[in-house]
Amino acid sequence: MFFINKKIKAHKLLILAMVFALSCSGKNEQQTYRLKEDELALLQPGDIILRKGTGSLSQAIDNYLDPELSVSHIGILSRNAKGNWVVIHSISKHLSEADGLQQVDLHRFVSESVLHTVKVTRLKNTTMYGNLGSLMEQQALFYLAQGIGFDYSFSLEDTTRMFCSEFVWLVILNTTGLDIFADVNTSSLSQRLGFTHFIHPNYFDVIIDHPRQGF
Repeated sequence: MFFINKKIKAHKLLILAMVFALSCSGKNEQQTYRLKEDELALLQPGDIILRKGTGSLSQAIDNYLDPELSVSHIGILSRNAKGNWVVIHSISKHLSEADGLQQVDLHRFVSESVLHTVKVTRLKNTTMYGNLGSLMEQQALFYLAQGIGFDYSFSLEDTTRMFCSEFVWLVILNTTGLDIFADVNTSSLSQRLGFTHFIHPNYFDVIIDHPRQGF
């Protein structure tokens, strides 16, 4: 009986992992959701952007993790060679031509989100970090250049592949030494995948917050 229960538990975890991989991003027919010009002016390289993707899979992972937060995906802001805002993020090959780390235009990232779910946070700075945002951006670009694939095992121990929140966690850890997952129970799938760590007031300032209507 113990063996059967263990197999059932493992099967449930596998299903949740697959759901998360597919819900990290989502195609959306609405093209009207954009950040306003005054909001764009607030952005800095290295800022963290969170959103909820569209579709039933994103809804499922949102319900599983934290429905009040209404988030299913995360990335880091950077400027490309033309000076345009892009988002560096890790998504599954099931939703993209590439697997793992890649960059996408910010406007597209926002337009592929459920309305009123975008949030932008910024890691609190101290003088010891200097230009923290630029340092985080450079670390994110370093990982991007490695062509790191998506982590379908959702393991925090293996950093050769990365899921979306693992990527942002590692950028922060390797830039500042701060482990925002220090208190995470790594045996808990929901805690490994959760996004509340990236809005914790002890570590982050909220720059933009579009609270989901109805919450």
